[in-house]
Amino acid sequence: MHKVKSPPLKIGTDIASAKTLFLRIPPELHAALVVAAGGEQQKRGERVSVNWLAAKILAKAMDLDVIE
Repeated sequence: MHKVKSPPLKIGTDIASAKTLFLRIPPELHAALVVAAGGEQQKRGERVSVNWLAAKILAKAMDLDVIE
């Protein structure tokens, strides 16, 4: 049976930086992030990307400051 791979999440520190992190996550987690990003988008009234949401969650889990 072929295992389904989720798309990698690309989390960059800033546009001018070469520091980018690629994470491969399970498809179920990616689907949950897509749903959560949709909910966040409805609350904010603006586009919310899955990558942005994943970076925010990761930063919070690591107790890092995030500049939006």
